Amino acid sequence: MSGMTLLVSDPDRYHDVYSNGFARIAMKETVLQEISQYFDEHVMTKLTGAFPAEDQFNLLGVGVGEGHHEQHFLKTLGSHFSSIMNVAVDRNEHLLESFKINACGSTPDEKSHRDMQWFNGTLQQFFDESPLANCKYNLISAIYSMHHVGDIETTFTRLASMVKDNGVIIIVLSESTLVEETLLQNTWLPASYGTHEKLTKEKVITFAKQRGYTIDVRKMNIKWDLTDLFEEKSELGDKLVDSLTSVAHFRRTVPAEKLNELISFWRSFCSNGEDGRLYAPADDVIITAST
Repeated sequence: MSGMTLLVSDPDRYHDVYSNGFARIAMKETVLQEISQYFDEHVMTKLTGAFPAEDQFNLLGVGVGEGHHEQHFLKTLGSHFSSIMNVAVDRNEHLLESFKINACGSTPDEKSHRDMQWFNGTLQQFFDESPLANCKYNLISAIYSMHHVGDIETTFTRLASMVKDNGVIIIVLSESTLVEETLLQNTWLPASYGTHEKLTKEKVITFAKQRGYTIDVRKMNIKWDLTDLFEEKSELGDKLVDSLTSVAHFRRTVPAEKLNELISFWRSFCSNGEDGRLYAPADDVIITAST
């Protein structure tokens, strides 16, 4: 269908949709708290037991966005490791710039020296163009970004080759059928997965185990409040529609019958909360792979 623009091709709209739209229903504070607690209690135990505090610690963040999770990782790592090189990769310049500003404005632990490196581009471009792709990392994080990488087997194999012995890969996935099924079942959408299989935790776990990794999985109980999605004149609803379809200004550019089909489709995934709002499960999971 002509006239549709991929959301990632409109950086300003992309930033607006996720910062002022999806962020309002994604329970970011709860997600940040759960991931941070898991990192502090489980991942740090592995890392501090495997690597000397005086060695340089290398952290690679894939699809970091504004870097909220990576900033917590840096703070916790900085309380133990004396030197950290942080490499942040994201295709969205606005989000990466926000990470830069926040990172520069924070006060790291005095015992930790930070070397911050930035790469604005896709993960594949990072692999192809950056000398930092030849480094070995103690920790690689991919928080809600693995569904953007395409071939998960090839990508995971490449990332695994970049991890030091005894290093850790931490991946956070949202298995929400609402997002996945929207792209799987509507092949007319430009970002549609078409005949490709959706990314699931089972697929990631299988690939990781085949490569000799020990896997730990933690499920988060997160629900999205999608009430505004079904309100025709809601500005937040417009942004939610864009985030679910990966199309910029979807309601302005797509025929009404197509929009109505999707509205009915999305409604079938929602349930009524005690507060009268409409909620859909996100099914978010934390996966750690370690050798």
